[in-house]
Amino acid sequence: MSSATATTSTPCVERLIRRELVLKMVPFSRNTLTREIDAGRFPKPRRVSKRILVWNEAEIRNWLASVGTADQATVAAPESAR
Repeated sequence: MSSATATTSTPCVERLIRRELVLKMVPFSRNTLTREIDAGRFPKPRRVSKRILVWNEAEIRNWLASVGTADQATVAAPESAR
């Protein structure tokens, strides 16, 4: 099997993160996060239960890169969250 085939056949693992970690990654408060989601300017969360919302980490990092705020000191997840 070639390395190209092995790379494309590797399953992609989607990391889902909760609001607390999202708020550590983005430059705004919980209320502003809600306003940005409602206005369509921030990725929408997924509901995994009645009380729990999660975001795809890759979507958040892509959003940060698109708005130009992605520097590793700001967006690095704390070790305890990994």
